[in-house]
Amino acid sequence: MEVGDDVVIHRHVLLDDRGGILVGNRVSISDYANIYSHTHSIVEQKEVTNAQTVLEDDVNGFLPAEPLPPIAALAPDQTFYITGTSKSLAPGLRIGYVVPPAAEMQRVSATMQATTWFTAPLMAEIVTQWIESGRADEMTEWKRLETTARHRLAREILGTWLPASGPVSFHLWLQLPEPWRAENFVSQARARGVAVNSPDEFLVGRNTAPHAVRVCLGGGLSRGRLEEGLKRLAELLQTPPGVSAIVY
Repeated sequence: MEVGDDVVIHRHVLLDDRGGILVGNRVSISDYANIYSHTHSIVEQKEVTNAQTVLEDDVNGFLPAEPLPPIAALAPDQTFYITGTSKSLAPGLRIGYVVPPAAEMQRVSATMQATTWFTAPLMAEIVTQWIESGRADEMTEWKRLETTARHRLAREILGTWLPASGPVSFHLWLQLPEPWRAENFVSQARARGVAVNSPDEFLVGRNTAPHAVRVCLGGGLSRGRLEEGLKRLAELLQTPPGVSAIVY
């Protein structure tokens, strides 16, 4: 584990470093936070005996072909299970769900009424009908298969610059070979009609950004257009950096 300067780690923090953790400069980690650098197996989850309160964010839990059981199924008295429909069904369906421990149900209900009151009835009705009719399962399965296919396509084209393995996701981080810098690569890619994100957009504070870019695989384009964009990135990676045009 690497820890930067001016780092504050508060009480009862768990840092599980089996996969490698980098804590950047001027980072503050709050009480009872759990930071993991790897995916837990079902055996490891069952062996957790010192859990306190677990906030389980499972909005992308539908992506693995064989998903692990949620932590809430193993520690229901300690886990707040949270998920939603904007990733698994459609971005416009802003419906979220929380399954708290039974003893916390009343407090969670009162908190939701005091902060959000209720969700949009029309969206809630659409989601409910889709779930009850099986339509939600069909859409989720299609998204899973499409995301897996796009991830496989990205590995075929950009595999030289990607880690050996990684989970299926809507995006990937592309490590840039020397002498590329992220801001120059973003500019050169945009000049070729491909939009990628600089790591600066995801940084908090004044930490140093890695020489990498974020490539979106699920931006609504056809698979054919995605393939063309990935090939342009591969070609760019094999050429020396050009001079970025800067207008003052």
